[in-house]
Amino acid sequence: MRQLWRDWQIFAEEADGQETGAAEGGQAAPDAGEQDDFAELIRGRYKAQFDARVQKILDGRLRGLRQENARLRRETEERRQAQAGALLRLQAEEGRIRQVYPDFDWQRELASPQFGKLVTAGVDGQTAYEIVHRQELLKAAMHYAAAQTRSEMARAIASGGEPGRQPHRDPQRSQEPDQPGAGSDPQAGAGRGEDTILKNREEKNMEKMNLQMFAGEMNTQTTGGLSAEMKTYYGMELLENARPQLVHNQFAATKGLPAGGGKTVEWRKFGAFDKALTPLTEGVTPDGSGISVSYITKELAQYGDYTTVSDMLDLTAIDDVVLEITDRHGANMGLTLDTVTRNEIQQGNQVIYAPGKNSDGTAAAVVSRYALDSGCKMTSELVAKAATQLKKMNAPTFDGKYVCIIHPSVAFDLRQDEAWVAAHQYAAATELFSGEIGELHGVRFVETTEAKIYRGDDLAQNARTLTVSGAVNGNTEVSFTGGTVEADALTGRYVLIGGKRVKVASNTASKLVLEEAVTAADKAVIYPGEGGKDGCAVYGCLFLGKGAYGVVDLSEGTEVIVKPCGSSGTADPLDQRSSVGWKGVHAAAILYDEYMVRVECGSSYSGEDKAN
Repeated sequence: MRQLWRDWQIFAEEADGQETGAAEGGQAAPDAGEQDDFAELIRGRYKAQFDARVQKILDGRLRGLRQENARLRRETEERRQAQAGALLRLQAEEGRIRQVYPDFDWQRELASPQFGKLVTAGVDGQTAYEIVHRQELLKAAMHYAAAQTRSEMARAIASGGEPGRQPHRDPQRSQEPDQPGAGSDPQAGAGRGEDTILKNREEKNMEKMNLQMFAGEMNTQTTGGLSAEMKTYYGMELLENARPQLVHNQFAATKGLPAGGGKTVEWRKFGAFDKALTPLTEGVTPDGSGISVSYITKELAQYGDYTTVSDMLDLTAIDDVVLEITDRHGANMGLTLDTVTRNEIQQGNQVIYAPGKNSDGTAAAVVSRYALDSGCKMTSELVAKAATQLKKMNAPTFDGKYVCIIHPSVAFDLRQDEAWVAAHQYAAATELFSGEIGELHGVRFVETTEAKIYRGDDLAQNARTLTVSGAVNGNTEVSFTGGTVEADALTGRYVLIGGKRVKVASNTASKLVLEEAVTAADKAVIYPGEGGKDGCAVYGCLFLGKGAYGVVDLSEGTEVIVKPCGSSGTADPLDQRSSVGWKGVHAAAILYDEYMVRVECGSSYSGEDKAN
């Protein structure tokens, strides 16, 4: 009865738009006797009024539902009409848009949810296309601007502004200052007008470049009269080509070079505080906790490379040779410095080996790298295990997710998992990392061919493997055939003999001296022992939390060096050689080993991928 009374009060509130007396008027719910009286009244004397009131409430609710359904139908129809109108506009605009963007296809573009939302909202097709493809169009525009700059530079040089020579000057202006500004004519000196135009254009182009890995300006060293515009241009070309290769560096904590110079860079590592579980005493100040700080230091090392270009090649080549070489050195610089980082962080202590399979299909535990084979693949379960390990260590995330760097061969196997979410499915909602391909179990995967592959080089000049010549039983000396091997060429290498991984102490052209005794049958295969079982490729997949490792800021110690013909003095008396090169100072260090997990596994391509 009490519940019936409450229901009645609720109905009364909805019908009259008033609060219940029990809630705000201070009226208490009736007692048991009053409830019985109320029941008799609504079944007898006031039954009609009660039924009418209930019906009124029900009618109100039904009316509200009908209105809501009508609203939804109206909105659906409006949305349908908007979509139909957008399609008609796209069809009408397609010809005009294709004049600007020949690859435009409105049917293909509608596969993008972002494009569909924009045109449905009334945005014209060209604007929507430019918004969706902003990064692609910007890159194309930069390349076009760079090409135009090179063309205008060439014309300026042909008209008398060749680097390394004094530009032709108008005799009437021979006394005017070379540099514009400070009261001088902005066009003073022949060729200065062209230089100013080119400089302004270069500065505008550079402002558009998103140099995430190099926040500072590229340092360019030159001799022999290269113009400032050319210095900047070649420096930026090298830098732009290096940036996409820096996959491992993009997740590192960046450290500036030592302020006073020196060859050592230092990172500070702060320890965690213990839980403060002791209750405070009123009026008593407790002892505070000190900060635990440790220091991680790394010696800086310098890396670099260069290419010499002959004057004949430069004169006869169809393309800009210096620019082409700069492009390739940019990629080389990125790969080199990224590999230095990768090799350092691959030495972490938290390792999970992918399990194999027994003959009955059950999982077989693997406890070492050289026991892995092509069947020990990366799986959804392994991803979840690695992510769990990072969570247990309270590793910080990258915007709520962990990151894993994997090789394309491993990615091929992982993409077969039903839980895999490709990057294009969430790209509109988040900014993707360089090389990001998808997500699984809260881990964002970045694909690169520079992900570590463990596999030994060929043992002989003309053979990957060797063969035991004569059975051995607990011996450290093993005779072999199967390839040409120079004396001590295998010293320090690991080999797999009879299923055992051992280190070579020395070798002749036909015999190995091992650091441990082995047992192997005659004609047993000797495999390179730096990889997995039978010498197959093993992949080091890095699962990362934020702040796990650090690198030095590459913008501070990286240079591109362009030396034109005539810059070498008596070392090049006929001005026959120019050169393009780069050098950079770099160091990387693991800061929090517990924030990294390396999963070592095989793949479908373990039999063919080479070590890197």
